[in-house]
Amino acid sequence: FANDPLQSPWFVNNLMSDDCNGAGNESGDPECKAISHLMSSSDALMSKAWHNTYVGIARANAIINSVDAFDWTGNEDTRNQLLGEAYFMRGLYYLWGSQLWGDIPAYWAPAAPDPCPQVSAEEVIYPHILADFVSAANLMKHGATTQGDGHATKGAAEGYLARAYMFYQ
Repeated sequence: FANDPLQSPWFVNNLMSDDCNGAGNESGDPECKAISHLMSSSDALMSKAWHNTYVGIARANAIINSVDAFDWTGNEDTRNQLLGEAYFMRGLYYLWGSQLWGDIPAYWAPAAPDPCPQVSAEEVIYPHILADFVSAANLMKHGATTQGDGHATKGAAEGYLARAYMFYQ
């Protein structure tokens, strides 16, 4: 999401709210203006965000479903931190996806089914989001990572669990 701020759910959510000005730059920015008015300037406006969301979900699913293929004897804390971060990221990507598009295709296996069915955000996806953030918080320890090192933390999982509850139902 770093290469194009319009593909960042955080930036898009701020544009759609009253938290920032969606006027764009001096020459005019039709994409920013469209998003700030809850509209789309093209069919492909959010295609990169869609792609990146599902790449993130696929990577998290791969870790969650294969983490125990390795021997973690003596490194259980590392395993739990890694697994907790994967649950956190999957929950975060599904939260962003459901906030941006509502009912979306969803899967929790290592590979997406073909076709991947669209499911109800309220009835199916949000319960999984909440469960992922709970799993993440339960697996990670406070202070397991250095603050600001780019890793998910137990506190972040707990914070996003609260945020997910705000949008649930």
